[in-house]
Amino acid sequence: MTRVFLLATLRQRFLADGGQLCEQTAFTSATVYGDGVRVAARSQGTEIHLTTRLLIDAMGHGSPLVQQARRGQRPDSVCLVVGSCAQGFPPNLTGDLMVSLTPLQNQCQYFWEAFPAREGRTTYLFTYVDVDPARPSLEQLFAEYLRLLPAYQGIELAQVQFKRALYGFFPCYQQSPLQLPWNRMLPVGDSSGSQSPLSFGGFGAMVRHLGRLSTGIDQALRQECLQRDHLALLQPYQPSLSVTWLFQRAMSARVEQSLAPDQINQLLGAVFQSMAQFGGSGVAPLPSGCGAVSRPFPVVADHSPSPSRTGCQSPSPGRGSSFTQLDGSLYQSGNLHPPIPADSSTDSVDQFPQWQPAIRLAASPRSLELRQWSRYSSNMADSPAAQHGY
Repeated sequence: MTRVFLLATLRQRFLADGGQLCEQTAFTSATVYGDGVRVAARSQGTEIHLTTRLLIDAMGHGSPLVQQARRGQRPDSVCLVVGSCAQGFPPNLTGDLMVSLTPLQNQCQYFWEAFPAREGRTTYLFTYVDVDPARPSLEQLFAEYLRLLPAYQGIELAQVQFKRALYGFFPCYQQSPLQLPWNRMLPVGDSSGSQSPLSFGGFGAMVRHLGRLSTGIDQALRQECLQRDHLALLQPYQPSLSVTWLFQRAMSARVEQSLAPDQINQLLGAVFQSMAQFGGSGVAPLPSGCGAVSRPFPVVADHSPSPSRTGCQSPSPGRGSSFTQLDGSLYQSGNLHPPIPADSSTDSVDQFPQWQPAIRLAASPRSLELRQWSRYSSNMADSPAAQHGY
């Protein structure tokens, strides 16, 4: 699904339900009263005011509300990302979820991601670091991206026709999800800080829990449960996030830390090889954030029913997701798809449906490679991916 189609569909649905869309409008301030919130904004030089019973903050990490609530707190970790969308690559319909080609360099372990795009092929270089001033800048990381891209994609840099470049950083805080200290305000997405320190996907966090959030917000409004303590129940602490912090620490090195250049690759290679013994359900949790808030495509596109299971699972699109409630019980809104049989391999993907994401895992002391790709049917409209809106 293209972002243009997705946004157009959401806009149409929002307006049809009576929503009011204020385009080219910047948030200025919000004042909380006993019975509502007064929002001040500026649109094309004109100040406007809106009133609401509940303000949902989806302004991301740069939200003025989030910055005020965190009071200048430094992120505990940052994911630096640079990349591009370009043409000139050999035909390739495969997608890389995580690829490591080099040992530790500049106290950074570089990871790669790639997938086919409408305008060519998108490739990313990312690394997990802290906010030490000695860390490389985005400009320096982009230079590393251009240096290593030919070896990663097997192409001369002069052959690459860049369409657009992208770069940025994603902060992450251990004190998450963020609980705003004010009534009648609820952060979602990146604003909430509920994303995994592995995937850094605040949008994925919101979408994955969209059903629960929508139902909870509706009930909160109907029952007038809009105090900060009430709204905090919609963004509960997730134990799985603590686990992903351990993984993230193992995939990075501190500035002053002395590590063997191949240590991180060797560790990840051993971890992935061990998980691969359990099939797709064993490999999927780590790159997907261990059931936290963001995930890649499902490992198995299988529509057969399966019994409910606990643990870190990667839900199928449209099949429901699982999360832990405050009382510690597992809430199940749909069947989790079954795992790949432990004895399956990429040479026998025909045993699965015609649209079949599969994983190839190869590890060596100096490199780790985890690839994911799809076997497309002749009629993409019949594929599970198309049916579920992917």
